[in-house]
Amino acid sequence: MFFILLGSAFFCLFNETLLSVGDDLLMRQFNLDYVTVQWTMSGFLVAMSVTVPLLAFFINGYSTKLVFCTALSLSCIGLAIDFFSPTFWILIVGRVIEGLGAGFITPLLFFSALTLFSPKHRGHVISICGIACGLGPSLAPSYSGAILNSKADWHFIFLLPFFAALLFLSLSVFFLKDISPHKSPSPDGLSVLETVFSFPCVIVGIELLSNKNLWGFPVLAVGLIVLSFWIGRQFSLGRKRRDGVLVDLFSISKKPVLIGLLLISCLQIANMCLSVVYPMAIEPGFALSPEASSSMLMAPLAISQLFALLAGKIYDKWGAKSLLFSGFSLLILGFLALSFSRKTSRGALVFTFIAALLCFIGVALSTLAVESSIFAFLPSRAADLSTSEQESMQIGGAVGSAACMAIFQACAPVSSNPESYLSAFATLSIVMTCIYVVCLALSWIVAQAKPAGEVEK
Repeated sequence: MFFILLGSAFFCLFNETLLSVGDDLLMRQFNLDYVTVQWTMSGFLVAMSVTVPLLAFFINGYSTKLVFCTALSLSCIGLAIDFFSPTFWILIVGRVIEGLGAGFITPLLFFSALTLFSPKHRGHVISICGIACGLGPSLAPSYSGAILNSKADWHFIFLLPFFAALLFLSLSVFFLKDISPHKSPSPDGLSVLETVFSFPCVIVGIELLSNKNLWGFPVLAVGLIVLSFWIGRQFSLGRKRRDGVLVDLFSISKKPVLIGLLLISCLQIANMCLSVVYPMAIEPGFALSPEASSSMLMAPLAISQLFALLAGKIYDKWGAKSLLFSGFSLLILGFLALSFSRKTSRGALVFTFIAALLCFIGVALSTLAVESSIFAFLPSRAADLSTSEQESMQIGGAVGSAACMAIFQACAPVSSNPESYLSAFATLSIVMTCIYVVCLALSWIVAQAKPAGEVEK
């Protein structure tokens, strides 16, 4: 069952960045501008932002197999539509349907992992889940690039994830068991409306602002207002023990948990900085080929995942303190080093690679430590926490991507010389260093809090 969930989460998130290297091709084929073609990813993320907050309710009230099969069926339908799509907007419809399915799968993976395995294996299990979720979107561009470099039609990109999703859907019929608590008979209608309206508005508003579209301000403002009502309503319903609550925010509103969710959002900003802006800086800055730039990104990412596995074992044996402090310290050290990387020499390229590696390892260690800690505080609220965590990551990623890109573009005009790209990223790295100094201080609160089992003792 765990293998099926892992593989499904990997391929559902694999779909997120599946078309990121095909933007130029789609722009030429459909005569689109760059802003419009970005909706191949934005549509996916907006759809995820709708279904992620609904997962806690569905997993509490319906069969695990039903929720999983529905999610994976949506992914298969979306991939099939994309494979046969004759126009760009039909392609977007398929991407949205894929996003709806992916929004269920990731929180379901963490909930199931925490339910299936005993607390003494929590760190190791969460590290494996994190690796599956992290490698999916990271490996997809390389896969898509290989398909496009072979001169195959871009529609063939969707075949592998389609057959993978179909395989896991078939396996789930035989090997998936029901682990849902079955305690929420019907959703609160107003909460559903607020969910459908607020989270997409927040994501769309951020996306519009990142493309310098002033319509992003009112859209984001409306989204934040409705989101504040949604948060208040979920907190109130949880406090009154009312049926139909989507995410019981009252039960998870403990100080270390809320700080942990904030730290997870900040860590997602680092992910966006490293995976989106970093390659954009080093490729022109060091005159690298796309393949070399991809290697500069993939190599430290792959190495960091090995550290994540090791970190899971360390957490299970010694707890979160050492991982939290070492992870955020490496992030600070790595971004501080990148802030000095302003030269285009070969030695500077090696220095930049090492600094980026420190950042990637820092993200891997810190994320594992924070995730494991917050789930240890409230093990009985795994579905609500998993939902909140995934939504925090999604909003943090959207905010981080827009903010990092805005700072980078403001410091490095398109017509500038190679060194100015590195200088712009160095300026961004100074901002990131300051953020993680604050995060290191906040992590002390998470490290000092006692897990649920110790509190009971």
